Amino acid sequence: MVNVRPPRAQPSPPSPSGSRFSVLLTEDRERPVEHWTRQLPQLLEPLGMHAQVASTGAQAYRLAQSQRFHVAVIDLDTPPGEPVPGAPFDTPSNPAPAGTSTTSTSGVSGVSGGGGGGGLWLLEVLSRLPEHPPIVVVNPHVYSQRQVARLLQQALRLGAFSVVNRPVHPEGLLRTIAALVDRRYHGQWPTPE
Repeated sequence: MVNVRPPRAQPSPPSPSGSRFSVLLTEDRERPVEHWTRQLPQLLEPLGMHAQVASTGAQAYRLAQSQRFHVAVIDLDTPPGEPVPGAPFDTPSNPAPAGTSTTSTSGVSGVSGGGGGGGLWLLEVLSRLPEHPPIVVVNPHVYSQRQVARLLQQALRLGAFSVVNRPVHPEGLLRTIAALVDRRYHGQWPTPE
């Protein structure tokens, strides 16, 4: 069991704008109910956290524009989705075939299907938000050790707090989130604005 303590005085029930500790999760594709991206929100709810799942980088960016997240868990294999007008730089909308190099207009390069599309792009745009959330990244599916190392190096350079290896186990991810809360928020949920 993860030892994370919510603040003593709980805020009133959550509003749609998110007055509780909120977590943004992305996934590499739509997943069944038993997948960790579907289980984690149910595990976080009793701890006083609210989690939302986005299946594309564009969807996650839109969510981050409309509400504040205290933590983001970004799968580096998240697909880009539709281009986002007004985004700080273009959303890569036509990724190259798996295993080939791609570059967004931000200069972040990677491997399509290995984080070069939506995952790294999302990490960079979230890191540019005025009050950006600390970010945990889920490593990409292995294509080659060299490609994965390059992607993880880029993710850490962009400010990722931690890297979670596949396969993702909800208990391990909860421990990572607990460590993040302890380090970033001094062991207490952030107070609502």
